[in-house]
Amino acid sequence: MSKSIDLLDAERQACLALSHVAGLGPVLLQRLLEGFSSAQAALEAPLDQWQAIAQSSVKKPTRADLEWSREQMRRMRLLGGDILVRSEDAYPQALAKIYDPPSALHSLGTFDWQRPAVAIVGMRHPSPYGLRAARELAFGLARAGLCVVSGMALGIDAAAHRGALEAGGTTVAVLGS
Repeated sequence: MSKSIDLLDAERQACLALSHVAGLGPVLLQRLLEGFSSAQAALEAPLDQWQAIAQSSVKKPTRADLEWSREQMRRMRLLGGDILVRSEDAYPQALAKIYDPPSALHSLGTFDWQRPAVAIVGMRHPSPYGLRAARELAFGLARAGLCVVSGMALGIDAAAHRGALEAGGTTVAVLGS
């Protein structure tokens, strides 16, 4: 394993550990990542410097947070997936530009995040017309070369994914957990 891969894994684990700290939401986490050169540097910083940059008395990750992050990495790899963090090129740049982007993404499969995409989301209990419209819209958009992005929930989301797949297109499910 190369040194750059080891560094990337360390950064991913550090980012996951930070995301697991109680009371450290996306805004505080972003402040820490901007204040230090990396998530790894934030973990290694002295507590007073950590709290000064966070502008909060939030605690640093514990050994349990670090063990949890290692376990998350192990489980994703067993599934054939990976974890992307904002500091790496593979992280979707459009997502990185929102107000509070996730610090880490769990990913299964491969996808070119620079590819044009459209999101279709909606009700879990739509009318038959809504289901048909979502499926047909996604079908047409996928045939036109767009990736259909949705949340994989029952209803409109599922119909959109189904339409994209029926068209032989690409679909991405973004789970909100």
